[in-house]
Amino acid sequence: MCHEIQKREKERSKSFAKQVRLWAKDYDKFGMGGLRHSGNNRNWAAEERFGLVSKVLSGHSLSSVVWNSYVGMHGEIYNFEYAVCVDDDIGKYITMVDFLESDAYVSIPELIEVDGEKLEVKALGDGLFADNANLKRVVIPGSVTSIGACAFANCPSLSSIYIPGNVATIGEYAFDHNTSLTIYSEASSAIDGWDENWNDENCTVVWGCTFQEYLQAIA
Repeated sequence: MCHEIQKREKERSKSFAKQVRLWAKDYDKFGMGGLRHSGNNRNWAAEERFGLVSKVLSGHSLSSVVWNSYVGMHGEIYNFEYAVCVDDDIGKYITMVDFLESDAYVSIPELIEVDGEKLEVKALGDGLFADNANLKRVVIPGSVTSIGACAFANCPSLSSIYIPGNVATIGEYAFDHNTSLTIYSEASSAIDGWDENWNDENCTVVWGCTFQEYLQAIA
């Protein structure tokens, strides 16, 4: 039991270290401008970042810290926590921030109605499904354009996932610690916006796959 606890804590430490390294990488490349929150154009001061890290170190989950840091409207739907974000070019959209359950089969909605306005789900936040031991299959809608860092990290039961052609960015270690995963991608190859470590586990990837072909493959 002690060994398992130590192993688990080591995995969590590694996951958090990767998140911190991601922040450091952005800072190294772009300075303080690299800390800009893409969803709401907020600039995070060094003191604010230190405050967020301190909350995690004091025992708050990374997902809850991220959730509470969003400036936009928050809500819950279909066992997801979401945030309404704003982009100068595309306007309002939805970022899925946290998944509240441990379901095996999950379908992410394409649209969420907020105050009478239907908004597209365009982003899956960092660590969205991380450490979900029961997750086996996820349907990502075609509206999604961004998959965050460590979004599906350490989901050992995850056997297959389909990446729609509209996904322009994938964060580092998105599928970390998933040795049994087969990734089906509508794109014919990795896109420039996908981090060089998006598939660091070297999971099998089936390129140029339509959604119907994916359904046939997993049937």
